Amino acid sequence: MNYQFETELKQVQAAVNHAVSDQVAIRLTGEWFDQPKGFFFNASQRNFIDRQEGYALRGQIRFRQDDLDMNLLVEDGLYYLPALRSAFTVAAGSPGFPLGYFTPKFTSYANDGEPAKQRIQSVIGQLTWESDLGTLSGSTGFRRRITNTENDTDQFDPATLARERARGNATTITDPNTATNNNDDFEALYADFHFAGAQSGRFSWLIGFEAFYSDDQFTTVTGRTPTPANASLGNFLPGRGRYKSWAPYGSIGFKLTDSFSAEGELRYSNDRKERQNFGFTRPTNAPIPAQTSEDSDEFSNLDYALSLTYDLPFDWIVFGRLATGYRAGGFNASVGDPRAPRPVVPTYQPENGTSYEIGAKGDLGRNIFVTLAAYQTEVEDFQGQVDNGCAVTNPVCPVVSTSFISNVGKAEVWGLELTASGRWELLGGRLRADASLSRQGGKLKSTGRRIQQNPDWTRALEVNFRRPVVGDAEGFLNLSYSGQTGGFQEIDSALELDDRDLLDARVGVTFERVELSAYANNVTDESYVVFRSATQVRYSDPRRYGVQVRYRW
Repeated sequence: MNYQFETELKQVQAAVNHAVSDQVAIRLTGEWFDQPKGFFFNASQRNFIDRQEGYALRGQIRFRQDDLDMNLLVEDGLYYLPALRSAFTVAAGSPGFPLGYFTPKFTSYANDGEPAKQRIQSVIGQLTWESDLGTLSGSTGFRRRITNTENDTDQFDPATLARERARGNATTITDPNTATNNNDDFEALYADFHFAGAQSGRFSWLIGFEAFYSDDQFTTVTGRTPTPANASLGNFLPGRGRYKSWAPYGSIGFKLTDSFSAEGELRYSNDRKERQNFGFTRPTNAPIPAQTSEDSDEFSNLDYALSLTYDLPFDWIVFGRLATGYRAGGFNASVGDPRAPRPVVPTYQPENGTSYEIGAKGDLGRNIFVTLAAYQTEVEDFQGQVDNGCAVTNPVCPVVSTSFISNVGKAEVWGLELTASGRWELLGGRLRADASLSRQGGKLKSTGRRIQQNPDWTRALEVNFRRPVVGDAEGFLNLSYSGQTGGFQEIDSALELDDRDLLDARVGVTFERVELSAYANNVTDESYVVFRSATQVRYSDPRRYGVQVRYRW
């Protein structure tokens, strides 16, 4: 059980394991949560944008006999998840807002934007079979996700907009009733089976096959205020996307000497994507040619990798790897507003990359294990996220921008990574620490712009300490730190990512079957910008703290 104080989150999780026989076991798990409050307040609707509630149920049955191990999982969940939460901010002198306008960073005056409703259902099967020839492993599953979201695309309610206009602000022609309702019904079926040959001297091998199919049916309904010049209530925009993918793959490894090993890998990928978009004006259902399109395309690629490993005589390993990679092209589901300065491109092409990596890993003393690696990746036809240039301050297209994928040219990405893990006996207890530090960079070769969402530095530290306290009781302390510095938000924007240093903490005690703990997330109440556009700023969550009780039976 979990209770969070500021948001009044109540969460209950339970799991039961039962052995039916020596070969068959079942496991039943469930979760329920309810969070009526939050930090992001909608002053127009008088509710919290980040409130949430839901439940999930899961059942598993496992059969194991001799060399055969099978597991079947079924789950069902219904969730009401937080809606997008952004503050609205415009600098004085901006087009349409000569006096400027802003809301507090955790306040919105949108007249639409309920929590997203989502239903998730899954069936997953797993199998492992061991024989003298090797081990067959596989998994297959079906997943369905039904989602409904609402969004106020103008970011104003009528009263707030009227007030701003009365004081000589908000001169751009903005309709306070523009909104979107998105419905998405997504189904996916996948399978992955591979056979790893039994170890035979210096030789090893693996062959496998994976397949994926998805069918996504989506509908967007837009709303607006009818006028004498345009009686439309908005648009009805249904669409459908299908994705079929299959790929055989394999690897061969060979131990050239007792210290030197090599492994080669091959993978052939075939991807086919189909998309249909339609547009109709409400309420007449008159077709909208600009919103109607139909596309299909097929992509394929053969990728390879070569890995070399050498065991040094002092318990260290050095390694190197050359690999190619591929990401299929596709279609942008939303065509955006027809008034956009940068129209959404309907399609984008595959990107192909070649990466190089070298590194070393081994023990540093008795208690510390270290890994150091360096990599560089060259990418052709890099797929970057851009937006269509709409904004509430844009008199040509005064609505929230639409993001889409586009090929933006050649790119290069590089990085250095250091990780370390340590285990010690300390003060009568056990201390475990895991740390990582990385330096990375990347840019588009054509423009020199930095790759988006790629901080200059990232760092992390995880510390866990457990110690007996009284009798059978054991106390514990967990600290988790993560931080990043530098980088840019989008590839077509000069907006820098905010630096951040986040610390989570948990302290508690376990005795017999009971665990009691108190926790705080974002202990120092760090505040940073998650996303920023011409008129929107989305901030991180403030500090959260609560208590948990766990019981094992």
